[in-house]
Amino acid sequence: MDSHFWPLLAFLTTLLFFVVYSMLDGFDLGIGCIVPFAKKEEADKLVSHIAPFWDGNEVWLVMGAGFLFAAFPLAYATLLSTFYLPFMAIIAAFVLRAAALEFSYYDASRLRLWRLLFGLGSALAAFSELAALGFLLQGLPFTASGTLSGSFADMISPFPILFGLAGVLLLTWHGIAYAAGKHGSPFLMRAARLVWYWAAGASVVTICFWVWLSGASPAKPLVLVGGILYIAGLVAGRILLGKGAWT
Repeated sequence: MDSHFWPLLAFLTTLLFFVVYSMLDGFDLGIGCIVPFAKKEEADKLVSHIAPFWDGNEVWLVMGAGFLFAAFPLAYATLLSTFYLPFMAIIAAFVLRAAALEFSYYDASRLRLWRLLFGLGSALAAFSELAALGFLLQGLPFTASGTLSGSFADMISPFPILFGLAGVLLLTWHGIAYAAGKHGSPFLMRAARLVWYWAAGASVVTICFWVWLSGASPAKPLVLVGGILYIAGLVAGRILLGKGAWT
């Protein structure tokens, strides 16, 4: 059997875990981001849509990280040391949103505070994950020995920040669209339209910046293909929203 088969299989399996996590926890984090802006009755419904399985969605992230450690320990060690601060921010955000959600059930007198912290934790988790991904897409300066050349502060640039902000808006829209499919309400439809325009605008700016940064060419077709698919998904979602598919 080809010596490249097992590493390729391990890579695809790891990628599958992260893709499934992105799909399942995407609307989860998105709903969390919109909860603080909803009135109590609407917020209760939003939370009820994710309460049965919000913590289970995060298991896919743990599985992906664990499989990365088992299959590619050197890559795992390099990424962990490079993205130490974003990883700590992600863990802190997950702890914050989990604690806030649990306390919201038992501390009714501070319900508004816990809902606000739940939204803050959701937004912080989403932004930290996507900003780290933006750093990877932008490219990191590694030496031949596999160590990072420079400090984490040297990697902070407009593209990862734009990528993270656009991603948070898109995940928020994803969560709103999912919730609207469960219970249509005027609040959700207004929020969906408003957030869609912000998400679309931020996404176009980010994609254009990525194309300029990468120098899109036939040698880098994924830059253009990925951007086209991204915009196509946004347009398709807007068409469905315009037709009132979730009402």
